[in-house]
Amino acid sequence: MRGLAGDLRERSDAQLAALLLARPDVARPAPTDLTSLAARLGSRGSVQRALESLTAGELQVLGAVLGVARSGHGTEVEVTAALVAALDHDEAFTLDDVEAVRAALERLWDLALLWRSGDELHPVRILAELVTPATNGARSAGLLDVPEPVGRVWPLVDVDRGAGEQGARLVATITELALAWGGDDRPEPRTAAPRQLRSGGLAARDLALAAKRFGVPTHEIAFVVELARAAGLLDADGELDAVWAPTPAFDTWRRAPVAEQWEALANAWRTMPQAPHLVGGRDDADKPINALSSAAWWPPVVRARRLLLDELASLPAGFAPTVDNLLLRLRWRRPVLRLFDETLVSALLAECELLGLTSRGAASSVGRGEVAQPQLPEPVDRMVLQADLTAIVTGAPTPDLADLLTLCTVVESRGGATTHRFTPESVAAALDLGWSAQSLLAALAAASSTPVPQPLAFLVEDAERRHGRVRLHVAATVLTSEDPVVLDELAATRSLARLGFSRVAPTVLTAQADPQIVLQAARAAGVHPLVEGLLRGAGALDDPDADDWDDPDANDEAPARGYRARPRWGRRQAVVSVVDADAASEVVAHLRAAADPVLDNGLPTTDPVAIVDQLREAAAAGRGVQLGYAGNDGSTRRGLFSPRRIQAGQVYGTWGSSPVEQVLVAHRITGVG
Repeated sequence: MRGLAGDLRERSDAQLAALLLARPDVARPAPTDLTSLAARLGSRGSVQRALESLTAGELQVLGAVLGVARSGHGTEVEVTAALVAALDHDEAFTLDDVEAVRAALERLWDLALLWRSGDELHPVRILAELVTPATNGARSAGLLDVPEPVGRVWPLVDVDRGAGEQGARLVATITELALAWGGDDRPEPRTAAPRQLRSGGLAARDLALAAKRFGVPTHEIAFVVELARAAGLLDADGELDAVWAPTPAFDTWRRAPVAEQWEALANAWRTMPQAPHLVGGRDDADKPINALSSAAWWPPVVRARRLLLDELASLPAGFAPTVDNLLLRLRWRRPVLRLFDETLVSALLAECELLGLTSRGAASSVGRGEVAQPQLPEPVDRMVLQADLTAIVTGAPTPDLADLLTLCTVVESRGGATTHRFTPESVAAALDLGWSAQSLLAALAAASSTPVPQPLAFLVEDAERRHGRVRLHVAATVLTSEDPVVLDELAATRSLARLGFSRVAPTVLTAQADPQIVLQAARAAGVHPLVEGLLRGAGALDDPDADDWDDPDANDEAPARGYRARPRWGRRQAVVSVVDADAASEVVAHLRAAADPVLDNGLPTTDPVAIVDQLREAAAAGRGVQLGYAGNDGSTRRGLFSPRRIQAGQVYGTWGSSPVEQVLVAHRITGVG
């Protein structure tokens, strides 16, 4: 560890910053000095994470370093010679192999898995426990190089065209689904929105209905709803009887250009910790995994997506590898990670196809990080009205045309062109929103390349004649009183305005809020109703939850807040510790400015990780160290201590020449010199 700390001091600021970016786990929180940084870099957990970023070739080179280090040597030439000795007799170690070894050694040094002392290379001590040394035996041919790609090449223009069409189709699907589940232009959004399960998530029946609506497999619609939620377009509405519905952000998103909508979905997919391919399976407790539930969370999938996209982007433009070949290359890239299997790779490739990041198995320009606009088909702002009460749209509609069609039609079929059908129910839905027959027919005529057919005009006009003959009022609670004045006072109380009171008779008052909420609010206003019947289907009245109701008290200027519902299941957030270039530069500047603090007894003070690492190194070497230790009375003892083992936060060893083994508590050690 001392050698690694000295190596770090010799590195430039740019090299230290690159090290922190490559191994961000050691930068948060910021280490106190370079000695502490060296201790973190040499800890088991951090080294294990660093090994997960190595390729199979780099691991082979690292094994060779460990092999020659056992014999006391460790120069670059000796490492190369060790690899030559490990070859089969019929293999030749070419100049390209020498360059590959040199590049691998440089990367291992960049990651601080190796440190230099002159021409010699030294591995971090803990590596001897984590990596098998390679001193003899054969290596498989080409292990230093990534396996050759196997697959098919498609013209990039065809790949981008297919990806653009799929991206536009996905945007249209999410838009239609969100509007069907209750957009702002619906008369009663909650009526069509699926309920949130008590345990969180979307019921399998509701997922199947959504899949049937779009004529796609269930796993595909599971991907759509998970992506929409990750992008902030769908979520539980937070009511007591929560439903899945579009968020306010959805209205902003659907008014943006299609290219921006597509880009927002792609960015959400890259970072979302949900794994849609798990939906429909069973968890560790053998319970079904529902869409939009916490059981579908699997954070490692974020890294898997990034590695898969990087691998596809590294291939020639238009190249579509086979699943087996892609799996082989990914495992070569990250052999220690053990993340990829055929099921995961196939699932991620299917998601990439649905999202338009790939087409025909090859990475599109968007999948390679380029702009989306040139790949998207031009939106269609016209439709063809037909006498059989259908409208044909050839392509992705503009937002205005999509809104009009969503308003008064139902989708009958999809494909190269989408067929929308006018029905009495769909036209009545438009009339519910305040449209008249004349205004609706005028809007249809303006958006059609053909005149409005007579059967469609008859359908709209007949729906208007039938509309509104019967009126429906919503009431969740009914209050009665023989004294109308009491009901008048309740209806006039400003703090109860959110309950939605409506007078249907002098002695009858209805409210749209839940009976429990009305009961609690009435009691807060000084009225104590007598409950008749059962509340919430229970045999007795539940105790009101004080957090469900907010009373504005005497503040007449404050708006009436009514009840404040809490979702049964809170949305989990991914916790990410971000170390970017600016943060790395700040940590480096702090490390350069930090001086090693020294106690009065002359021992340097370092963080506990550095202290434990030095003691482990001394125990492995069988040597003693100068150690400071705080006793129970607050005094500090300093002397030569010979550590023998460190276990469970305790250090076992002897002081000076005494043969009696002592047990020290690690957090009381003030310094090691």
